[in-house]
Amino acid sequence: MPRVVTVPGAVLHNPAWRLFTGFLSPRSAAYAETVLAGLCGWLVAQGYLHSNPWEGLLRTRRVADAIDVDRAVSAEVWLALAAWLDERAQRRMRKGGACACSVR
Repeated sequence: MPRVVTVPGAVLHNPAWRLFTGFLSPRSAAYAETVLAGLCGWLVAQGYLHSNPWEGLLRTRRVADAIDVDRAVSAEVWLALAAWLDERAQRRMRKGGACACSVR
């Protein structure tokens, strides 16, 4: 029997065994469309399908992931980092280094 991700011990006739319940997230829907379009394209190339039913359809646009605010860097930190990098580049240039770039 194929393995299915579900509640441990659930069997086909158990209500806890729910393979597809609810809607896919927008990200999952966009990925599924990409996979199906690729599969149909391959089937056309192999001669199993006459044409790709996904060609010409509007694709679901992938929704950008929301920024994780716990891992985001504030503007003040970016400015301090840019100033520090500029200072290092200037110091290197004074010592005859090859870096003449600026972060800003």
